[in-house]
Amino acid sequence: MEAGSAAATEPETGEGDASFGELTTSMDNESSNGKEGMEAAGEGSESADALPGSGDEDSGRQLGEVELQCALCMKWFTADTFGIDTATCLPFMTNYVFHCNVCHHSGNTYFLRKQANLKEMCLTALANLTWRSRTKDEHPKTMFSKDKDIIPFIDKYWECMTTRQRPGKLTWPNNIVKTMSKERDVFLVKEHPDPGSKDADEEYPKFGLLDQDLGTIGPSYDSQKQTTTAPTTGGLNGALAPGPGKGRGAKRKQQQQEGTAAGATKRTRRSGVKGYLAGFIQVI
Repeated sequence: MEAGSAAATEPETGEGDASFGELTTSMDNESSNGKEGMEAAGEGSESADALPGSGDEDSGRQLGEVELQCALCMKWFTADTFGIDTATCLPFMTNYVFHCNVCHHSGNTYFLRKQANLKEMCLTALANLTWRSRTKDEHPKTMFSKDKDIIPFIDKYWECMTTRQRPGKLTWPNNIVKTMSKERDVFLVKEHPDPGSKDADEEYPKFGLLDQDLGTIGPSYDSQKQTTTAPTTGGLNGALAPGPGKGRGAKRKQQQQEGTAAGATKRTRRSGVKGYLAGFIQVI
């Protein structure tokens, strides 16, 4: 999506559909240079609250701000460096592709928000809740209540976290618990309060990030590159090659083809045997 060109849309991949249930997908059209507005958040939604950033001189990171990592040079940039509209963005988001103006062949920036599944949304939500607690609470928390913290956060910032429409059915809160309980390599789970704890039972289950280093959170460019470079069988323009048909006619045709190939193999073997015998007789 170069500057001045028409906005492009990401094709539906279906990733994460099982986590969401039956949802109607709606992909955002994003501008390449960020000057054209991204799709506004849905009616009644609020833009992300401003979080105080924290500069990291070693890595150049500004944690707590909307940052973008270039997929080519892997450097981090704050979104306002290129004037990208962040009305529908959040700190610690991972569902995007970004090329800085130095790396992109057009000399312009390239930015595309992608469809996020529940795992990515939970990761972004917990990262923001963790950062907010670190910067505002006297005693920062690392575990957060599903009902009091995580679900309200995702509900408030849904349009900022994914390009999917809000689900029509209120089943996604239960799917959040399933997702974070399953992904134990990313999330910590605490089902009940400790004995003698003053925490109320209704605040549980609580979830947190297994890796508390928020600077490691970013887009999964490695997996994206593997997906885009992996060889695929297909026709022209990326269309899938026509597979074997269904029905009696297709099955009969397939059997005929297999029979023809088998007959050719047998004829080849017979001719080879005959040639061998002929040579043997001549020698005698």
